[in-house]
Amino acid sequence: MEYVPKGWHFFRFILTPGELAQVLEPFHLVKCNCHVPAGYRETMPEAFLTPYGQLYGKLARGEALSHETDWPLMEHTGLTTDLSRCPYGREHTFQGRQFLLPVFPEPCAALAPFSMTIDPESRRVSLRSSYVQSPQNIVGCEASYPKAICRREGVWQSTASLPGYQDFLLLKRRVSAVSCGLRFELDGHVYRPPVKIGRAAQRDFPRFYAVSQFCK
Repeated sequence: MEYVPKGWHFFRFILTPGELAQVLEPFHLVKCNCHVPAGYRETMPEAFLTPYGQLYGKLARGEALSHETDWPLMEHTGLTTDLSRCPYGREHTFQGRQFLLPVFPEPCAALAPFSMTIDPESRRVSLRSSYVQSPQNIVGCEASYPKAICRREGVWQSTASLPGYQDFLLLKRRVSAVSCGLRFELDGHVYRPPVKIGRAAQRDFPRFYAVSQFCK
């Protein structure tokens, strides 16, 4: 990266594969957290949506995800409406092949899984648990964007005016257009975490392991 981030905006949501495909239509998908093969420019939507569909299918069947079997399905991606803002460079050799690194001059919006940990005894829901630590509690997607960046030592800049932040807001608007606030009940207590859920996904959510493990 060509900058250092500080602080984060987060937006969490649960969508079926069809709902997510609709939401992502205006965006290019790009690798932003790893090196890429020389010649890479963007990720085709199906390359992201296919593993997401497999992951969502396991959630809808009530399966508890694990690193050992499901790590390849826990995809990250960057989102942008303008590929010119997401260049790659610094070519290097790895295991005999040529690769490039992201050299984005500013952040792009990012999408990754998130976990929701429920504690029925205290009647609390936590969205802070890492899905790496609690893959069995993955329920949906977390969009993120830094609140500030530093391009040179000691000089911090708000990201509010950056195009990437506008992409983050566009994603929020598109998700909100096909979703509502998540609301569910366990043992007579109603939970309303700050998560959006698609209208179609509401039918599947009660079977998600993060919830159904407490209903047996």
